[in-house]
Amino acid sequence: MLTIATAFRDRRHREERQHRLNREIM
Repeated sequence: MLTIATAFRDRRHREERQHRLNREIM
């Protein structure tokens, strides 16, 4: 069962991973 908090945390985690990848590229 997915809750709003879980979905929000998952989205935030994905965004953080993208930022980290961008930093590595730069």
